[in-house]
Amino acid sequence: MNEAATGPSSAMISAISDLWRLRPPGPDNILAHPAFERLREACRDDYPNAGKKGPAFALSTALRALGLPCGLQKETAHLALPVEEAAKGLDAALRATHAKRIHLVPLDLAADLPSIAFGPAKLGRLAADELRTLVDGTRLKRLYPRQDFDAERFSEFHWLVVEETVALEQEPEARAVPVLFMDLSRDLGQIEPHEGRFPGAVEEALFFLLLAPWESWSTMAEVDWRGFRVPWVYTVDSDIFVRLNTPPSPDTLSWEDRIYDDGNGGTYEEERPVELRLEDAAATELPVWDQSRWAIVEQAKQSVLFETPVVHFLVRAPGGGR
Repeated sequence: MNEAATGPSSAMISAISDLWRLRPPGPDNILAHPAFERLREACRDDYPNAGKKGPAFALSTALRALGLPCGLQKETAHLALPVEEAAKGLDAALRATHAKRIHLVPLDLAADLPSIAFGPAKLGRLAADELRTLVDGTRLKRLYPRQDFDAERFSEFHWLVVEETVALEQEPEARAVPVLFMDLSRDLGQIEPHEGRFPGAVEEALFFLLLAPWESWSTMAEVDWRGFRVPWVYTVDSDIFVRLNTPPSPDTLSWEDRIYDDGNGGTYEEERPVELRLEDAAATELPVWDQSRWAIVEQAKQSVLFETPVVHFLVRAPGGGR
C-alpha cells in the first residue's frame, strides 16, 4: 500500500458492499464466500501487519463487530453500520498499533465507598449509561442479541475500572485465535506457581487497594477482613479482531431481599446488594489512597523486598481479591 494513502481501498469497499448485501442468515461458511475471500486478499495486500495469508477468523469476528447484516437477528438489524463506516472501521483496526483494554471489576459486598482514582484505575459507582458505554453495548448486542448486559442492576454496585493500553505486535489472526499460534516447542505441562487469576493490570490495582487498612474498618471481620470481594473481571478490548466475551449476569453478585414499611400500614419488598458494613472512618481515610499514594507504592515495589511474589500472595491469599 502507498504510505501516503489513507482510508479503505476501493477493493475493500467493494468486497464489504457485497458482504453487506447477503441476506440473513448468510452462507453456512462465510469464510469461503467469494466476497469474503476478496476482502481477505485486500487486507493481506494492503496492510503489512495483516499476515501472509490475511485474516480469516479474525476478519469474521471484526465484520460481526461492525454489524455484518446477515449475522444480525431481526431485532438487531438496525445495528448494522453503513458500508462506508464499516470499511473505515476495518481500515482503522488494521492500521492500529495499540489497543485499549478496559477491565470492569465488580466490588461485590462493598458498602458505600467514596470515589477514588489511582494509577490506571478508578473506584466508584457507575450509572447505567456509563456502564453501557464502557462495555461497548452496541458491539455487544451485535454479537449476543439474546444475552443482555443488565446495566440497571449492575449500577447498584461499586466498580473498579482499570484501563491499559497494549501494543498490537501480533497479526490479527494471532490476536483472534491465539491457540493456533502457540509455541508448541515449549513445555505445555510446566506449572506457573505464581500465575495471576486476573489480568496483570487488575492484580496491580487490587494489590494497591488491599494495602488500605480494611481490617481496621471492617465491622464483620469474622466474615471477611476486606470490604469487598471480586468474583470475576470483564474485559472490553477495543481491538475488533478480538471477540468480546458473553456479558456477565448480575445474578453472579450478592443480593438480598429487603422488606420496608410503606408508612401506611403496609410493606414492600425489593432486592438490594448485600453489603459488608465498614466503620465510618473508611469514608474519610480511603480517599488518602489516591495518585500520590500510588506513586509511593510504585516506588516501594522497586525494592528488593518485592523480588519475592508479594503482590501475588496478597491478592491470591485466602479470600484476597476474591
